[in-house]
Amino acid sequence: MSGGLQPVRTVLRGLALRQMDDGWSTAAVGANLGLSAKAVWQIGKRYLEGGLERALFDASRPGKAQALD
Repeated sequence: MSGGLQPVRTVLRGLALRQMDDGWSTAAVGANLGLSAKAVWQIGKRYLEGGLERALFDASRPGKAQALD
């Protein structure tokens, strides 16, 4: 994340992880970044379950079937 343009969502998730690592509570991180405490908690949970990649980036979702070939 150190170079180039990054999506805001990814940067906020990275900042939330860093602040939680520094010992901040989920409520304090949320207030500092403009996120809800639940959103911060979910970021932390995804990190613990799936690692850094899972915490920073959304999983791919199945798309709607193409209407035309």
